Amino acid sequence: MLQWKGKVLKDSFGNTISGEWPNLIDSNNNKLEIDENGILGRKIENTISYEFHQKHTKGAFLRKFEKQKYHQINWETPYYKKIFDKYLANVDPTEKIAIDFGCGDGRFTEYLLLKGFQKIVCVDFDYKLLVSLSEFAKENSYEDNLLLIHSAIEDLQLVQGSFDLILSIRVLYYLNEKYEEGIKLFYDLLKQGGQLITSDPDMEGFILRTMIFDSLAYSLDSFEKRRFKEVQKDTNMWFRMFDEKEIAQIFSESGFIIEERHGISMFHNLLRVLQLRGMISEQEIEQNEKRIISMFNYFDENGRLFKDLVWNLRKP
Repeated sequence: MLQWKGKVLKDSFGNTISGEWPNLIDSNNNKLEIDENGILGRKIENTISYEFHQKHTKGAFLRKFEKQKYHQINWETPYYKKIFDKYLANVDPTEKIAIDFGCGDGRFTEYLLLKGFQKIVCVDFDYKLLVSLSEFAKENSYEDNLLLIHSAIEDLQLVQGSFDLILSIRVLYYLNEKYEEGIKLFYDLLKQGGQLITSDPDMEGFILRTMIFDSLAYSLDSFEKRRFKEVQKDTNMWFRMFDEKEIAQIFSESGFIIEERHGISMFHNLLRVLQLRGMISEQEIEQNEKRIISMFNYFDENGRLFKDLVWNLRKP
């Protein structure tokens, strides 16, 4: 039985933590608290990324948007899962310990569970999303498989060399100047031979989208600054953006071996924006759904215009 500050450590479902779970958490960590829902965490400092997510929480419930027909998340998630299937093709998940960092409400946590992973540490700094994930786990009897932690990456104190897989999708760029520190932390958390699957926005695809839908000035500013805004009106919230060579260099300098990378097509995003702006109707999409999916499948295999690049990295 593990205790912090005189309290018995429990998971997000109220069960006493024993076995593998406490062995993953740094016993010198004095920052973790157990809240009334059993979620482990601490007060998160007010960083630019934290402020952004506090203002724009509705877009983060991606597990729910995945079920919403013709939503961008609905279009793109099967292609993410196809990439994960390829990257994990030779992995036996039953004895592996994984982290879903930036798990949100569990879009890809659910994927890992269905894939067969038995122990998943789920980390996010949006508390509401962790509550949603907790409710999902209860409803589907995954209580024993998840440990939910409310934390920012810079405060995440887990035992180094403990994890077989880290999954972190569209998360690390929020660290801005600490991006490289985040990659190094992931490297340290992985076992020898461990795997990091991560993705970031692709610069070319983003610049094209902003040139079409926003303004030339914003496109040029983003390109020259290597920065982008997820929400235009928040003028102070610029996040770092890399081209493929720049980010590959960061991975290599952190010690990772780059095994492969695959892109998520920009066309899912373009179609969604055109739909939201009334330029393509839902009826038109419905009438052409099979043809649209056929086009998406083609560009998944042959395209070069990407919204995100998904990397498969290995710790030697």
